[in-house]
Amino acid sequence: MGKKILIVDDDAAFVLFLTKKLSQAGHQVFTAFDGSQAVRTAHREAPDLVLLDIKLPAGGGVGVLKNLQSSAKTINIPIIAMSASDDPETKKSVADYNLEGFLKKPFDFGELLKRVEELFSSSRAQ
Repeated sequence: MGKKILIVDDDAAFVLFLTKKLSQAGHQVFTAFDGSQAVRTAHREAPDLVLLDIKLPAGGGVGVLKNLQSSAKTINIPIIAMSASDDPETKKSVADYNLEGFLKKPFDFGELLKRVEELFSSSRAQ
């Protein structure tokens, strides 16, 4: 079986789309629709990757980043941030966090899958 991926986004249709596509690519997918649910799920499931929307209810994406990267249990989980916002402040708000990338929504799923597979390949090589 593929890697465990946690998708964190409040857009149910987007989450459903990503879940379907990543599952078809062989990955096990978990979902969360707000910040508190994301942190609980990450601690419970220990995903290999988190796809995190920065503009979230209940704590926001930056709150999730802060929480995950300050916990010994989740500090090493790679995170790719996502946002529909082109606002420079959005990117600046996550600049101090150790991210594997930042994707502007909407993005090409093929590009996301390529990044995910490259990330998992490089982590296997280490």
